[in-house]
Amino acid sequence: MDKIAAIVATFNRKDCLKNCLDAIRRQTLSPDAIYIVDNHSTSDTAEMLLANRIIPVNPDMNASEDSVITHQINSLSEPDHGILIKYIYKSKNTGGAGGFCTGMKTAYDDGYDWFWLMDDDGFPTEDGLKQLFYGAKKYNLDYANPLVVNMEDKFLLTFELESNKANIDDYKDVDVVHGLATPFNGTFINRRIPEKIGFIKKEMFIWGDEVEYLMRTKKNGFKVATVTKSIHYHPVAGADERVNVIPFFKTPTMGMLKPTVKNRFYIYYRNKGYIDYTYRTKPYICKIFFGHIFYFMSRLKFADCMNFIIAYTKGCKNQYN
Repeated sequence: MDKIAAIVATFNRKDCLKNCLDAIRRQTLSPDAIYIVDNHSTSDTAEMLLANRIIPVNPDMNASEDSVITHQINSLSEPDHGILIKYIYKSKNTGGAGGFCTGMKTAYDDGYDWFWLMDDDGFPTEDGLKQLFYGAKKYNLDYANPLVVNMEDKFLLTFELESNKANIDDYKDVDVVHGLATPFNGTFINRRIPEKIGFIKKEMFIWGDEVEYLMRTKKNGFKVATVTKSIHYHPVAGADERVNVIPFFKTPTMGMLKPTVKNRFYIYYRNKGYIDYTYRTKPYICKIFFGHIFYFMSRLKFADCMNFIIAYTKGCKNQYN
């Protein structure tokens, strides 16, 4: 029997985390374990877990190494089914990339066959895992993703898979969409993948680690698809925007992060540089590089232009620190 580990990365969102964990515990197909990777939360995350008997004691928040607390709880849908809890309190914030890397590697070393990855601000429907598991088996998938739906408007997709398909009715007659996924929102990964290609690139910290791992998975020939009967709710979130590269013209456009996002501007473009250089074509890289330079320079945003060049170039050279 396949062993399934849910992996939840969290940071300072205790209420979201509780909703997520409750949804995991209500699954009609219960996971065997839940790995909660806490990126050094400074809020009352551990206290919430303790109050809800998900962990038996508080972690040592001043330790120089990660604190690991193991506990056993019951499924809310199957009271006789025990779920192992492994709460990992990080000694420092390693971002979503570091959190997922830690969770997947720990679960991998513990011998689990499938890894069900999600952030704390989303949650699956009660049959979300069941649909993923049987969809992966039926279509021989190594990497299965649910449809990610807007939790405020449960008719609309949070992240579109295909252009001109923005709601769940567009997929009512489709079981799977091969080759496409919106990770890491309830992403279901077989251990064959990390066994061959390794784990998530933790140096990325945030933004792009999920895209990089998906592209690495596909590059190595693993079968990827979205199982449309599995639903994962997630709030609307978008870091970049579509902008006109040439002023006063509607085209061409490209996705761009607002420089006002401060330190994340550097992270975003460093990670994009790595992804583009590793998986994209040279013409695409030139379009992104010179298109952004033209955009910033034509608007006299010289500091933003220099920051973009430094970040993107370092990513292309895989220079992480």
